[in-house]
Order: sequence, then structure tokens, then C-alpha cells
Amino acid sequence: MKKLRVEDIDVDDIWRALGPLGKYQCKYLLSFLFILVSWAIHQLTIVFIGYRPSFHCKASSNDTLVTNITNEEKVYKECEIITYENTSNGMVKSSASCINGWEYDISVDQSFVTEWDFVCENAELAELTQTLMFIGMMIGNFIFPTISDRVGRKPVLVLSHIAVFGTVLGTAFSANYVVFVVLRILTGFLTQGLLAGTSLSLENLPAEIRHYSEVFALFIWTSGIVLMAPIAYALRKVPWRYLQIAYALMSATSLFQWWITDESLRWVLANGKVEKAKELIKKACKLNNKSYEEVLSAVGLGHIESDSPEGDATEADQMITDTYYTTGSEDIDKNGAVENGNIDLKIEAQSYNLLDIMKNISVLKISLIIWYIWVCDSLVYYGLFMISSDLYGDRYLNFFLSAVIEYPACLFEFICLARIGRKWTCLICHFVAAVALVVATALTYTAGNSASLLATGTAFTLIGKMGITGAFSTVYLMTPELYPTNVRTTGLGVASIMGKIGAMIAPFSRNISHSIKWLPACIYAVMCIVTVVLLAFVPETNGVELPQTMEELAEWYRGNKFEMKIGKNVHVDQSGKEKKKEID
Repeated sequence: MKKLRVEDIDVDDIWRALGPLGKYQCKYLLSFLFILVSWAIHQLTIVFIGYRPSFHCKASSNDTLVTNITNEEKVYKECEIITYENTSNGMVKSSASCINGWEYDISVDQSFVTEWDFVCENAELAELTQTLMFIGMMIGNFIFPTISDRVGRKPVLVLSHIAVFGTVLGTAFSANYVVFVVLRILTGFLTQGLLAGTSLSLENLPAEIRHYSEVFALFIWTSGIVLMAPIAYALRKVPWRYLQIAYALMSATSLFQWWITDESLRWVLANGKVEKAKELIKKACKLNNKSYEEVLSAVGLGHIESDSPEGDATEADQMITDTYYTTGSEDIDKNGAVENGNIDLKIEAQSYNLLDIMKNISVLKISLIIWYIWVCDSLVYYGLFMISSDLYGDRYLNFFLSAVIEYPACLFEFICLARIGRKWTCLICHFVAAVALVVATALTYTAGNSASLLATGTAFTLIGKMGITGAFSTVYLMTPELYPTNVRTTGLGVASIMGKIGAMIAPFSRNISHSIKWLPACIYAVMCIVTVVLLAFVPETNGVELPQTMEELAEWYRGNKFEMKIGKNVHVDQSGKEKKKEID
């Protein structure tokens, strides 16, 4: 008794029959993409609510009087008070800690750094809050992707977004540092549930326009970051807690998310949920003004005609049911038509986990390369944001420009992802980032007090930011394309865990930059060059239908060693379907 296997169903053909960018796909793509606005903001709020201004030790009320009487001179530096005393033995120099606290060039309540005096020996505590948030993300990466692959994209996406809203709003009311840190860790943990939306949006588009999901995602992500600077500037005179509330409200749409988001059709079919698949296809047909029967024929089940009124069971409904073949021949002709009777079908689902990735050598090798790239891109991307306030010029403007420069990367992706492929787009972006950061480092190191050279160095840093943005976004698209459906979010989640290693280190770039300005950018450039070399070994995913099974994936990996062809994968024809090829 024969079953219909998951790999026998071409989900991309369903999307093509529905119209690749129909109302249905656009509606649910946008429902996820808007989440990216708040997601981006919550990861970078420390740049403004944790801003470290210029500061120095505070003088006591009696210091001026004592100085006049004893003929002393006091110099108030950042972390020490230096006293010069004129004695009979000459000038004696001594130093003491800032026993009276610090004075800042902003109000003490405008940043949690100034409110809790996270400077000098406590300076690392501010960066630690960001690192701990990324640790929370790492923990979330171990949990949410697996749940998403098991129970579905929608519940994980929606419920985690609601929880994120409550957590980031509560952060504004933190009574002390401990509460603040706990809520930051929880925020990082919960945001990883939003990774389910990445798989959901990717799975709702056919191979030829699948890259649109990442291009649109980068555009919305960038727009969210761009919003941060003007909001922070408008609220620059108020306590940081009000700024945190303003950022938190970006997630208020989570309260309505359940009613505007559908489950992934590809996930539903991969897990044998036939009735749910019928429901989703009917809903999509209604929104896209398509025939339900015609769309079903795209699965390869034949051309069905039915005049049954809406709401009645149609012949098409009978074609997707959860029973075995019961009558007639079990053969289906090349056009998908049923021979010798009606047909009842059962989808055979396959379940995978992280161990399946580790067991296969070819899959594991590619995974290791992808994991390194995630470490590199995450470190460079977030590190450049962390040091943006230290660049030459106004900190609000520098952050704004660091965000705006991502738009050209978005345009470059839109033009190149389908034309030259994911691999070459990623390679070019990493190379641009490396060269720009080397130039920026050289200019900054030799500039001295030259305003023009410092400004030029800032410009090249921004070009490097543009490069790494395009690179990070491209690898974000490639990663889930390299794994089968029932382990796709898990594969993305593990890669994201590796990315968090870089993200946890990134906040300390700010402190290193204060001491050795050229070092962070130099490290970033070297890591990008290594990535350029490693990318040669990663299969091109452009034009390849998303794999459904681990066996299909392993065979594809073995047949795509060191493939450097520009454009679509060499093993993919113009229709976007994988060519059959014998693998030795």
C-alpha cells in the first residue's frame, strides 16, 4: 500500500499557482516583517539608554576652601583626583579615588550608566547587561527553534512576541541593577521565539523569489533602527526610562498578532496535517482569487473540475485526505491524473533533530563554516553599532548614518541575490567590509587632530557597516535554505547561537576602542577575509527548492562541492527545479 511522501509534493508549485506575491503571501509576510521593527530596537537600546557620556570626579563642597588654605591644586580626572601640594621639599603629587562620585555632561537620569555610576572600575557592568542579554538569546536558541519545528511557527512567533512586549515594558520600571539585568536576559531569551517568523516568511515564497523575504526583512529591520535615533534625540532631555517605554510600545502590535498570522503551509504539509493544509490553501485561494481545484493540481494530483457550491465537500477535497489508497491502480500518470478510480492519500512525515545535523559529515562541515560566519558577522555588525558613539561627530547623527547606510546594502541584495547568487553576494559584501575597515583603521590611526581625516575614517567605517549588513543579511537567508523543513528553524537557531558568541563580545568593543582605537576594526577586517575564503565551500542555494528531507539534503551537499558558478546553482534548471544527477 503506497503513501504520498513529503518530497513528492512541490510546495513551490502551489505558491506559483496562487501567484508568487499574491495578497495572501503579502499579508502574512508583512505581519511578520513588522515585528522586526521592535526586534531590531530591543537589541540595540543600550546604545542610547546605556550611553556613557564624558565625566570626571566630583569635587566636594569644601575642596575649594581647603585648596585655598593649604595651597593645593586638585585636578579632577575621570577615575581619580590628582592633588599637587607645594611643600618645603617641592611639589608633591598624590592621587585618590572619586570619593564624592562623578559629574557627567548629561543629567544623571538620562542613562542607566549615569544613574548607577557604571564608570571606572564599574564600567564593565554596563557592557555586561548587553552580554547577558545575548546569553539569554543563546539559551532561547536552544529552546524556541526546536519547539517551532515541532509545534509550528505561528504559536511560537506570536506568544513570544507578546512576552517580549511585557518584558521590555517592565524594564523601564526596574528598581535596581539586578532587576534590570534579569529583565534584559529574559528579553534576549524571548526574542529568539521570533526566529520562527524567519522560517515562516521564507516558506511562504517559491524558490525564484524566496530572496524577497530577506530583502524585505532587511529593509524593515533597517527602518526600525533608523527610527531609534530620532526618537532618542526627541527624548534626549528626559530620563532613560521614558525612552525605554517609547521603544517598548513598538511591540504593542503583538496583542493582535494571532488573528493576522497563519501557520506555514510547508510546515503543515511536512508534518502530515492534511486538513490544516486544505484550510490554508482554501484561504489563500479566496484572498488571491484563485481556483482551489487548479491550485491542488499544482501538487501533481491531476486536473480537477467541480461545480460544487462553496462549503460542500468537493472532488478536490477528496484528493487530500488522511487515508491510504483504497481503490483502483496505485499509479499516477506523468500529469498527475488518477488512473482507475478515485484516490485517497496519506502524507508520510519525517522528523529530525540537531543530532541528525551532527551525524552527516557533509552537512556538519557546511554547518561549521556557517557557524563561523555567524560569529564573524554578529561581532562586526553589533560591534560597529557599539562604537558608533565614539566616531568623529555627533553621536545621534553617527548612529542614524550607521542605520541609513544599510539601505544601499538592501538594494544591493535585491539586485544581486537572484542574479549572481547568495554565495557571491555574501562574498562581495564581506570583502567590501574588510577593505573599508582596514582603510578606516589606517586613517583614524594616522589622523591625529585632522578633522578631515577623522571624518573620512568615519565615512569608511560606515562603508564597512554597509558591507557587513549585506553579508549578515545574506547569510541569514542562506542558513535556513541549507536545512530540511523539519529541522530548518533548528538549523537557523543553532547558527544564531553561534552568532551570539560574537554578539556577546561586541559590547566590549566600546571599552577597547577607548584604549586602542584601531584594534576593533582591525580584528573585524581579518575575520571578514577568513569568511571570504570559507564561503567557497558553501553550496549555492539560489534557485534550489527548499529541501524537505535530510537524505535529499545530504545528496545535494555532496554534489555541490566548491561550486563557484555565478547565478543559479549549476544543478538547477531555469524552472527552479533540481536536476536529477547521479552522485558517485
